[in-house]
Amino acid sequence: MSIQKLGQQLWSPCATPELFHDRKHKVLFIGTDLEQDRSGIIQGLSNIADVTLFEQVDGHYGQRYPKSANEIEAVREHNGKRLMSYLNHSGQQTPFDTIIGQMWGFCMPWWALAEARDRGAAVVNIAMDDRHAFVGCKLADNTYGGTLGLVPYLSLACTDAPECVKWYEIEGCKAVYFPEASDPKIFHPFPGPKLYDACFVGANYGIRAKLVQAMERSGIRLAVYGNGWPNGRISTNEAAMLFARSRIVLGCGTIGYCEDFPALKLRDFDGAMSGSFYLTYDNPDLHPLFRIGEEIATYDSIPKAVASAKYFLNHPEKMEKMATAARQHAVASHTWEQRFHFLLSQLTLR
Repeated sequence: MSIQKLGQQLWSPCATPELFHDRKHKVLFIGTDLEQDRSGIIQGLSNIADVTLFEQVDGHYGQRYPKSANEIEAVREHNGKRLMSYLNHSGQQTPFDTIIGQMWGFCMPWWALAEARDRGAAVVNIAMDDRHAFVGCKLADNTYGGTLGLVPYLSLACTDAPECVKWYEIEGCKAVYFPEASDPKIFHPFPGPKLYDACFVGANYGIRAKLVQAMERSGIRLAVYGNGWPNGRISTNEAAMLFARSRIVLGCGTIGYCEDFPALKLRDFDGAMSGSFYLTYDNPDLHPLFRIGEEIATYDSIPKAVASAKYFLNHPEKMEKMATAARQHAVASHTWEQRFHFLLSQLTLR
């Protein structure tokens, strides 16, 4: 099936049915980064399910993450035992219908997920980086550190790279295409003037510094935040306000230091949802999700990014029309609540 057909099939309004009428689905959500996850992921899931948030220890959100290769085994052991403590919380076989996480083999041990399934819980993994981190390193128990290491123990794999659906299926795992989304209650237009020509929010790595420098050299007033930049990281609410107060939300969808190897980003949906004009790298994955040139604009090189930004800044009416259309499309088709309705529709309620 083509990417275009995948987008049309999965994200039409009929793909989000009302699922459960007797009670809410009980979900344990195993997250990674609080600011990322509360940008709409937690809220969207909580709107349709009874959600418990996994904590590595009481009061510390999400699973533990290794800072070096030397920590991997200790981290896996910790997260596995912590998951067991959640599964043992009540006298039931399992207190959860489903475990949904953003997990890798180097963080969560396979045996913990196998135990969860044995106790009757469905196990779902959401992968946002399969295109470049599906396999990962070989671990001490001869499994893999990427999502591949978890495949035999998953009830459903959700991936934001369309071609990776087949990778899971080859390994015998049910998989669905699951692009990121946004939350219209967080990212939306705010009253007041636009304060910046453009903004960029994201870590400083790869070609991003070159992109920012080129924009600034061209005279574009750019606000930049994230790890590795002088201004540092900002909260989700601050990012939402920054997007709304900028004429252009700038994206950079390339992976690592590559200039032509892209992946979908949360910013692709938050930028479009914000009501400001979104300009990003021309990732083919975006084409079935947004109307390029009518809702969002793309570039395939840094000089073209600068030229496009300057063009649209000089044509504010066209920019505003596209931004409005992108917001309307995102609200209709790209919310986290819709995504999680679709995800739960793939499972049988236990």
